[in-house]
Amino acid sequence: ENTIMFIASMILHEFLRDGERYLIDFMRSLKKEFPGSRFFLIEIDSPSWEELKTDPDAEHRLFIARYKLMHPLSNQGMPRPRVTWERLIKSAGWKLNQIHRARYYIDVFDCEL
Repeated sequence: ENTIMFIASMILHEFLRDGERYLIDFMRSLKKEFPGSRFFLIEIDSPSWEELKTDPDAEHRLFIARYKLMHPLSNQGMPRPRVTWERLIKSAGWKLNQIHRARYYIDVFDCEL
């Protein structure tokens, strides 16, 4: 089968610096240009600071805290929770096939454009 596949690893949240509408428009343009393609979106399911305080895994707490602190200091878009990514994917008209959870709350969204 000649299916085009895309992988975006920890990058699309950077588009959110310019707002959700900007990212949704970008995602819609991919769907328009490459209909029927597969897209694997890899992003961190970013817990809130309150959730992070109660995480029993010290290594995970440190990893996420660094990640969350680094982004505002360098004017980057902020990571978002899984439910936000699900909403953004739906808003762009993409089909979400499955979500795979990896270490450190990293989610892989298996999508079709």
